[in-house]
Amino acid sequence: MNKSGKSLGSATELVDVALLVGGRSTEHGFSVSMFQNFVEQLSQTNDGQVRITNVVYLSTDGQVYVHEVSEGQPLLSLTNRLQSGEAWTVERLCATFRQSKQFVFSLIQGREGEDGQLQGLAGVLGLNGNFSNVYAAAMGIDKWTSSVLAQEIMSPKVRRIPTMVVRLNELSNGIREAIRQFGDIECVIKPNALNGSLFIRILPRLTEGVLLEYARELQGYDDRFLIQPRLRGREITCGILYIDGIPSALPVAEIKHGGDFFSYNEKYETHGFKIVFPAEEAAIAEIRSASLSLAEWVDFHTMCRIDYILTDSDEIYFLEVNPLPGLLSSSIYPRMLREEGLTLSDFILLSARNDAVYQKRRAEQIRAIQRFRS
Repeated sequence: MNKSGKSLGSATELVDVALLVGGRSTEHGFSVSMFQNFVEQLSQTNDGQVRITNVVYLSTDGQVYVHEVSEGQPLLSLTNRLQSGEAWTVERLCATFRQSKQFVFSLIQGREGEDGQLQGLAGVLGLNGNFSNVYAAAMGIDKWTSSVLAQEIMSPKVRRIPTMVVRLNELSNGIREAIRQFGDIECVIKPNALNGSLFIRILPRLTEGVLLEYARELQGYDDRFLIQPRLRGREITCGILYIDGIPSALPVAEIKHGGDFFSYNEKYETHGFKIVFPAEEAAIAEIRSASLSLAEWVDFHTMCRIDYILTDSDEIYFLEVNPLPGLLSSSIYPRMLREEGLTLSDFILLSARNDAVYQKRRAEQIRAIQRFRS
């Protein structure tokens, strides 16, 4: 039982966990930092039910390094030598995971870790882990797609921000249409499929020169970007935690920061923001309800976090959904867990339980397909 009185069910047996860290994305360093935080937090809160048996490091050039963890080994000592030892093939790694039945907890962020590629591989190979399904991952990383889905699923009281999508391979037409639509109003411009507030800009007005320069800067990172009118208001976020496959809302939080927007620098470098848990009000209750509606429809794995703008006139605007929010000690989702009275060890155990629910459902689907073909 946690602080809010929600039952977490019976205790889970010992779970052997392989941590997957690194990856080939702009958030490689952030993933390594999350690994450091996991090790530190588990050393303080683990009651013996979670045992780290392997640390798997994916380098920025795609190499795989596997570190077997012996009992009593100080895991923090691995941080400076993750890219060492024997390089494994992906095939060998997957075969080892299938044979050992370890629970693979992925800390890979961004491309390949959050966009459905890793999730698809895990599904095909039948790996146990916090991988979720391809649909949830691919939808979540695509900001435009997730906003369209949210508009269909959520309450009409939650609005979608007017958005123009500009594709880099149709740049001239996209720029002309964006200027026509938004004219001289202040706008937000951001990549469609990058997390962490990377490359977000506030533009007092749109010009062809500024948009061309932005497109050049974004080249190689994303193939399209979004333009939206600037909205001012409170930044509200709702975390979702699944318990035995059923979504539950964590305490709704408000992000307070001193910048024009919640930037990459504030999130990961200066940590120049505060998290407060506002008193209950109609808008907060609506945000919680809307978040649960989306979580019930999409079926994320164990967690997601959904962000909103709440204007001074209590208008609620959907910003984005993050199926794999950051898990640093200073990150927003872990603060929600702590507010709920949960530890990182609790969270990993819940992930393993949720995966058991997911694997059971998937096995039933496979059996149904086999019966159909026979």
